[in-house]
Amino acid sequence: KGKILNVERARIDKVLSNEEIRAIITAIGAGIRDDFDLGNARYHKVIIMSVDAAEHVFVRTEGGVRMTEIGPFVDGLLEEHSSRPRYAPHCEKREGGDLGDVLCFDVDSNELRFRPIKGVLRHPIDEALYEIRTAYGRTVRVTASHSVFVEEDGQIGLRRGDSIHAGQRLVAPRKVTWPETAPARIDLLAVMAADPECASQVVARGPAVEAWYRARVEAEYAGRPEWSEARVSLSEDARADMAAARRASGIANAALCEAVGIRQPVTFYGWERGSARPTLTHLEAYLDAIGASREDVLARSDVGPSRLQQTWRDQYRAAPSNRVRDYVNVSELTPEDVAWFGERDDLTLTPRHHATQGLPRHLPVGEALATLLGFYVAEGSVSVRGGIRFAIGARNAVLVDDLVRSCEAVFGLTPQVYEGTGGRVAELRIVNRVAALAWGRLFGFQGARAHTKRIPDLVFELPQPAKQAFVRGYFLGDGTLAPRRLAFTTTSRELASGLSYLLSGWGVVASLASREPDGVERSIRGAPCVSRHSAWTVSVSAREDIETLRFVWEGAPGCERIEAFVASEWPTVNRRFRSL
Repeated sequence: KGKILNVERARIDKVLSNEEIRAIITAIGAGIRDDFDLGNARYHKVIIMSVDAAEHVFVRTEGGVRMTEIGPFVDGLLEEHSSRPRYAPHCEKREGGDLGDVLCFDVDSNELRFRPIKGVLRHPIDEALYEIRTAYGRTVRVTASHSVFVEEDGQIGLRRGDSIHAGQRLVAPRKVTWPETAPARIDLLAVMAADPECASQVVARGPAVEAWYRARVEAEYAGRPEWSEARVSLSEDARADMAAARRASGIANAALCEAVGIRQPVTFYGWERGSARPTLTHLEAYLDAIGASREDVLARSDVGPSRLQQTWRDQYRAAPSNRVRDYVNVSELTPEDVAWFGERDDLTLTPRHHATQGLPRHLPVGEALATLLGFYVAEGSVSVRGGIRFAIGARNAVLVDDLVRSCEAVFGLTPQVYEGTGGRVAELRIVNRVAALAWGRLFGFQGARAHTKRIPDLVFELPQPAKQAFVRGYFLGDGTLAPRRLAFTTTSRELASGLSYLLSGWGVVASLASREPDGVERSIRGAPCVSRHSAWTVSVSAREDIETLRFVWEGAPGCERIEAFVASEWPTVNRRFRSL
């Protein structure tokens, strides 16, 4: 816009009254006047203008990689901590500390990579919002002053959002290299304990819980060795030799009691007769006081359980006074308690009133889980009472055996198959409260509807074979095959966007199209139905991309039609991009 103001001659208050200058000062980050520090400048480090709060961005934090909308992500950081610059009090910013990494375009390498977030900024702006739509249907909303990467004469440059015109080539990554940082397994105990609603419905059971109870009681008695220290069972000949050595030593009973740390002679008389077991510390002090050999006596004795441990052995397990149980309500566990269990696997998680319906503590992360997630995103639903449900139609019945095996591998449970009646599809169900709670809590499925489903963040961090299993599972639910195209259809914008990014991990350039609801009443199984949400279609039509995605469609019903297209020598047409 040219020269905004002659800042060399104008008063500072007049300079700072200009909104564009305030935004520039804040964006550069070096401050002004006495606060100016060039070392803090962010020039050539970040580009800060404005995009629509609903635009998606990938961030990486301690919790892993996740796709989120820019607005809620920035709002969350600013709610934790923010400040208002003195020269731009209308702005809120946060800088420094570990804010995570963001997936961004590297102009030097022409690649997408995660880079540290230097800071976030929120400020009001009075500018037009432009929607830029590419030939492949991807859109982004930016303000007039937002910078956009473009390609001109083979060079990458920046242009303002309001200067982009039809036919101009935008720079976008063809391939995203996703980090393969997913954990090998998920700790359901930690997940359940962190959610009060889940924790109140789940019980942990098993030897590990019993050991935890014992450790708590032993910690209480740590200062009372008569209860917590190991005790010695003396052989008959060892007891006789001890009594003889005591008498031969001539030591007085009072002196012996003092040396050993006991009150009455009757205590060591009991040891010599075998009616009581000394603690190891008392026995060693006793042997030293009477001049007997520790090694000789201990070689003929057994060092056994403490008094506490012996009580646990002898006491009836269900006795009211027995504080050691093999079960505990997860809601009673503190974060320190959960940490105590370490990586122990000898416990299960059960519903409160169904002790036999246990789930293993750890959920394995791999192709089996990815298959379930993919098909669930397409055809699944979950509720605490109804469990995890997968709708099985005639077109995806080919996947039933894989789904059953995957359920057994992930949950250790065999799902039940319910045949459809009255024209309804069949269902595969895992009716287990803990499984349903974990499924909804872990992957954000609880309460999700078809138009609000999204790809679980974990999927973006899976190894490549598991990512393939996810996409295949999703395709067999919501995918269609045409003679020269494969397509995925959903009513969730977020799911369609995430899938496009996921496919870019294989260098696949997918098209994205949407269809608005028409309000026309239709009939499903005789019941009236009106579309209320937009339909999004992610399609792949280039032969080389379809070949790349062979793992998705091979073996699916009707795959022979697209196989013929892939095997043909027809040239790929209508490619609307070129590689840099």
